[in-house]
Amino acid sequence: MRVNKNGTNCYSPRCKTCLRVDGTAYYHTLPKEKKDERRKKTVDKLGKEYFKNHRLKNNYGITLEQFNEMYQNQNGLCYICSKEIVGKQVKVDHNHSTGQVRKLPCHNCNTALGLLGENPSVFYRCAEYLKDHINNDSV
Repeated sequence: MRVNKNGTNCYSPRCKTCLRVDGTAYYHTLPKEKKDERRKKTVDKLGKEYFKNHRLKNNYGITLEQFNEMYQNQNGLCYICSKEIVGKQVKVDHNHSTGQVRKLPCHNCNTALGLLGENPSVFYRCAEYLKDHINNDSV
């Protein structure tokens, strides 16, 4: 329950859902500069790690601590191509059916997984294709 500055109970004639809907509608009418200013204040107040942890929990069910542990276990390298990955290049690979987190690939490898439909037979055919054409191209 909300309390006024003088300590008395604060009652609203409107329910929380209606207030939230109106607040959201108001926020969407704000100019981009005002939205950026509000977002920056919130980030400065709570910190970037708070939001990264929140995103990881909501999207993948892991904490920032677990993410950092996975990153350390991979020595900061992409699990697939073994290139060094930092910052926004680090992606969380997960099974879309079960939601289970697998490993941390780089952006390119994660994109390749998705574009090839996470189908191992397609990957094998791609590998065979490359082997055939690399050998034929050098002749």
